Amino acid sequence: MYLLVLILALAVGVMFIQIGLGKTSAPAESEPSPTEMLIGGDKDEGGCLIGAGYSWCETLQQCVRPWETPCEAATPEATESGGL
Repeated sequence: MYLLVLILALAVGVMFIQIGLGKTSAPAESEPSPTEMLIGGDKDEGGCLIGAGYSWCETLQQCVRPWETPCEAATPEATESGGL
C-alpha cells in the first residue's frame, strides 16, 4: 500500500512539474493579426502617437507634446525680420 501511494505521489508531482514548465516557457514571437486591436497604437495624420500625447506640429515639422514643446505658428514679424 505504501509503495502504491508513493508511486501515485510521484506521478502527480511529475504532472505538476510538466504543467508548470509549460507555463514558464516563452511564447513564440509573432506578428499581431490585423483583426487584433492594439491599444495605444493610434496615430494622427502626421504619424504621431496620440496615446503618448504627441501631435503633429506643422511649424516645427515634427511630433511634439504641447506641454513640453509649444507649437506656435510663425508670426509675420518674425518672418519679415529674418527670425530675430
